[in-house]
Amino acid sequence: MKVVGGSASIGLAQALAKELGAGYIEVGFERHPGGFPDGERYVRLLGPVGGDHVVLVQAQQQLRCAVAEKVDEAVVETAIARPRVE
Repeated sequence: MKVVGGSASIGLAQALAKELGAGYIEVGFERHPGGFPDGERYVRLLGPVGGDHVVLVQAQQQLRCAVAEKVDEAVVETAIARPRVE
């Protein structure tokens, strides 16, 4: 089993992985340096997850974090990450 944390829940995901004795997968979250007009971003898993069960952790409450500054951005980030862990 692997645990992947969204930018709003990195600490929670790391703690969950430790508690479960599961691997934690680092994730790269970035917006295009020059910025896209529509605020486009990418999510990159920095480790393999193929063949493993994956727990994707992402808070959906109003939080301020490095990348997902709004709830709608956290939801979009989760939607982007989900196909990468399937």
